Amino acid sequence: MKKQVRFYQREWDTNQSEKKNFSSIILITNFFLKNILIVGNWKNFLALLVFTQNYVSYLKYRNSLKPFKGLKLAMIDYDFLCPKTLILALKSMNVKTVATQERFIQTFYKSQGVIIDNYLTCSEISSKIMQKSKYYLAKEFINVGQYRVDKLYQFEKSKNFPPEILAPKNLNKKIIVGLGFHTKNNWVDSQTNFLINWKAQKNYLNDMIKLSETLKNAFIILRFKSLEWCANPEFKVYLEKIEKSENITISNNYKESYYSYKLCAHSDLIIAKPTSLADESLEAGKKVLIYNYTHNLNDIRSGIFDYFTPSIFCNNYLDLQKKSETMLNNDDKKVYNQNEIIKKIGFINNNKSSKEIIAEIIQGKLN
Repeated sequence: MKKQVRFYQREWDTNQSEKKNFSSIILITNFFLKNILIVGNWKNFLALLVFTQNYVSYLKYRNSLKPFKGLKLAMIDYDFLCPKTLILALKSMNVKTVATQERFIQTFYKSQGVIIDNYLTCSEISSKIMQKSKYYLAKEFINVGQYRVDKLYQFEKSKNFPPEILAPKNLNKKIIVGLGFHTKNNWVDSQTNFLINWKAQKNYLNDMIKLSETLKNAFIILRFKSLEWCANPEFKVYLEKIEKSENITISNNYKESYYSYKLCAHSDLIIAKPTSLADESLEAGKKVLIYNYTHNLNDIRSGIFDYFTPSIFCNNYLDLQKKSETMLNNDDKKVYNQNEIIKKIGFINNNKSSKEIIAEIIQGKLN
C-alpha cells in the first residue's frame, strides 16, 4: 500500500511539473509572438531572442525555488559564474543574496559583473572601484579579505612540511615555489590562448631551469594547474633537464586538497604567473614576484593592475634573476615594500580570519 501511495505521489508530482512547464511554454510563446510583431530590425530581433532566452532561464529557476518556501538567504560561492537569472529569481522571492568575491583581479575586469545584495570583497580598493562600476550592482560592499588566505595561515602554523620542501630545507636551501599554468596537449587548442600555448610553456620552463642553475642556494618547486601536458613529446627535453637537476622539481601531488597553498605557505619566495594564489600569498605576507612576460608579451598582468608597485613584476629573465637573488638575500625592500602594497590595496589585516568575519556577517543578516 505504501509503495502504491509513493507511486501516486510521484505521478502527481510529475503531472504538476509537466503542467508548470506547459504553462511556462505558453507564456513564453505568447510573449515572443507579441513582441516579434513590433521588431523593426535585426538588432532588435537579436535582442528579443536574448531577452527571451534569459526569461526562460529565470522562469526555470523560479519554479525550482518554489519548494523552498522558508528560504531567507542564499550564499553565492562563485560570484561572477552564478547565473544572473538565478539571482533575479531569488530577488523576486525576497531572498537576500550574499556573495564573496572569488578573485581580487576581477575588480579590474569589465567583462564580468555581479548582481547581489551584500558583496563581500577582497579588499578596500575592490569595494571602492566596484561601487563606481556599472557592472557591479550591490546594495552593500564589505571588505572581508581573500577568504582562502586562511589556508595559508593554517599551513604556515602547522609546520607540517611537504616532502618536496623537507629534504632541501634540511640542506639549508631557500625554497622557491614557481606557480605556472597548464597547456593543451592538442596544438590547435593550445594556440587559442596566448597564455597557455606551447611556446609560452617552453619559455617559462626554460627560464625556471636556468634560474635553478644560477641560484645554487635555492631549490625550485614547480607547481602547475595540471600535469597532462607532461605526456606531450614537445616538452620532453625540458622534463629531462628537470629530472637530472638537483635544484628543481615538479610537484605532482594533486590528491591532497589545497596542496598548492601548503607549498606556498612554507616557501621563501613565490614566482607566479598571474594567479589568485599569488594575490592571496601577498596578503598573507609571503614574498611574491609576478612572472609578467612570455615569448611575445611583457605585460600579462601589469597591463591590468600594477599593485601600485611596478617593481613586483619581472619583465624578462635578467629582471627575474636579479630580483630573485635580492629577495632571497632578505633585501626584499630594495624590490618593493610589501606592507605598503597591503596598505594601499586595503587587504584586511586583523586577528580574525576571513571565515570568522564572513560567518558573523551572514549571522547578522539572518538575524
